[in-house]
Amino acid sequence: MIEIRSITSEQTLAIRHKVLWPDYPLDFCRVPEDEQGLHLGGYIDQQLVIVASLFLSDNKMRLRKFACLPEHQSRGYGGAMLTHMRQLAKQHAACSTATVVRRPRKRHRLLSAPWL
Repeated sequence: MIEIRSITSEQTLAIRHKVLWPDYPLDFCRVPEDEQGLHLGGYIDQQLVIVASLFLSDNKMRLRKFACLPEHQSRGYGGAMLTHMRQLAKQHAACSTATVVRRPRKRHRLLSAPWL
């Protein structure tokens, strides 16, 4: 069972780097808003395996930098994290979200959908 809890932006960096941008320096994985974000980590047996960063403003919640270690993918951890984030959106009365989807070798795409 995955345990999801708040973490610091610094704790997200190793997984962001390994999964999203392994060919770039670690600092490339930071975003200017990191210090204002809400960062979540999912733990299996006390090991951080998945991270997500949420940014709240104007009744909107933006999901950025969602990454799971490759050896822990396809086990339902991403779905558990999304369920947890949906509950947070309800608590913060976020009426909409924006998510940047990154696919290898393709352009980023902005998705927007209601969470509630």
